[in-house]
Amino acid sequence: MATTKPYTPPYGQYQGTELHRNPGMPAARTAAFDLPSRVGPRLHYPDGTVKPFPSDSIHSHPIPASKGSA
Repeated sequence: MATTKPYTPPYGQYQGTELHRNPGMPAARTAAFDLPSRVGPRLHYPDGTVKPFPSDSIHSHPIPASKGSA
């Protein structure tokens, strides 16, 4: 399998160096960037993987009525 190198802009072009993660920042502050983003019924992961959102796990259980409500 061929390995891919990260994109490098051509010489003389904008390099975007300030867009890299700050090495002095704790990893816990950037942990959310490794989580998927929900777009409609799908989860989009940072590596490009797209999976269906497991919607039945949220809506399949009814919310119990609180005690004392009429």
